[in-house]
Amino acid sequence: MNKKIFLSSPHMSDEGFEKEYVKEAFDTNWIAPLRRKCKQI
Repeated sequence: MNKKIFLSSPHMSDEGFEKEYVKEAFDTNWIAPLRRKCKQI
């Protein structure tokens, strides 16, 4: 039995913050599960 995983559609803000964060992650070579901008619990 296969279970479906439903994903939400991508959304980018009008201000473009997401694009800036993705570019920063690649520029600093910081591709990891947690980023310094993430709040750790």
